[in-house]
Amino acid sequence: MRKYYYHVTKKENLQSILNEGLKANEDGDIFLFINSTVYNQYGCIIDRDKKEAKLGVTKQTVADLICFYQICEFDKCVMLKIDSRGIDSELVEDVVAEIPSYLHKQWIAKQAVIQPKWLSFKYYKPRPEEMLIVNEVCELENR
Repeated sequence: MRKYYYHVTKKENLQSILNEGLKANEDGDIFLFINSTVYNQYGCIIDRDKKEAKLGVTKQTVADLICFYQICEFDKCVMLKIDSRGIDSELVEDVVAEIPSYLHKQWIAKQAVIQPKWLSFKYYKPRPEEMLIVNEVCELENR
């Protein structure tokens, strides 16, 4: 069954990836993730202009978290969509300190390259964490 994984990178890497494929780092690792929405029940959003903090349930996507906290890309980047048929190695769970780790959303493909024919892309601008309003929180609890 076909499944898709994702990889985010800086936009200046795109042409090389489209020509040569998504290459592993020096350790033979290609970092992948499953994109979904992450809810943080202990979220905090700080409004620096008003000098106040709001505490509550926040949401963000795995892609946003990786952009902000792992590759430190705050502007437009590229999100690659990888067809699982292009992954010919085992997938090892990537255990990191950030939130997506405990959700089992980040993976490492142990192969030299994922060929361009298995890749598609879109430009992506990471979004900051968003505070849920009370009605949205109640809907989540009733699921």
